[in-house]
Amino acid sequence: MFECENIQGAVFVEAYKLSHVEQLTRGIAGIYSRGLKMIPISEMTDVMKACQVMKECPVESKQWVRIAKGPFKDDLALVEKVLNSYKVILRVQPRIPDSWFNPIADDIKVKVPHTFRGLNILAKNSELVRIPQRLFNPNLVKNECRKEFSKVLQKNVYVWKDLMFRNGFLYHEFRISKLVIEDVCPMLDEIRRFQVDMHLMEDSIAFDSDLDEWDLMKDATVLKTIWNEKRLKIQVGDRCKVVEGQF
Repeated sequence: MFECENIQGAVFVEAYKLSHVEQLTRGIAGIYSRGLKMIPISEMTDVMKACQVMKECPVESKQWVRIAKGPFKDDLALVEKVLNSYKVILRVQPRIPDSWFNPIADDIKVKVPHTFRGLNILAKNSELVRIPQRLFNPNLVKNECRKEFSKVLQKNVYVWKDLMFRNGFLYHEFRISKLVIEDVCPMLDEIRRFQVDMHLMEDSIAFDSDLDEWDLMKDATVLKTIWNEKRLKIQVGDRCKVVEGQF
């Protein structure tokens, strides 16, 4: 059984008879028996060729993007890993409501706490409240989170409520269609929030055993993300004019 990246909404199963596939997929969520169809042997080669042709991914690792929808709307994020042509793992500043750490709090009601659909919460006056950004602290939920090695990231992470955190940041899958990948224009203060200061972080929060330059995001590393910007045409030594601001 396999899926084809170029043919969404379908999976392919090799079997001798259609009845075998019906028996195999019976009861699996998202697979409907009325949609099962046998592919003629003469078309199997064309199907395999189509599946081997990978779409070109519009983003690349260590690229700045913005999230277009949801509770992280307009937030700056860093592409940590490209999974395929339509999905990536982003490093994001978390937005976690206090009620997730304190379930007995009655000032707000949170819906679906294990997903991001609950991060836009309703206060008592029914007004939409946006959760402020802050780094995740595993010490606040010692009995609920666990430390493990992520095979996808090849790094140690904390897992809490099925969410993945590292050095206080949230690492989560996003569809590229939900991202703004052009004209991102990250502000300096936004980028500074992604830089890890080991002197200010507690030992139990930061992973010092497998830190690399992309974890620390020092100024030299930040410059790499800027020079890799495809739309950037300015180079060192170029003359430019400031059109807005103090200068």
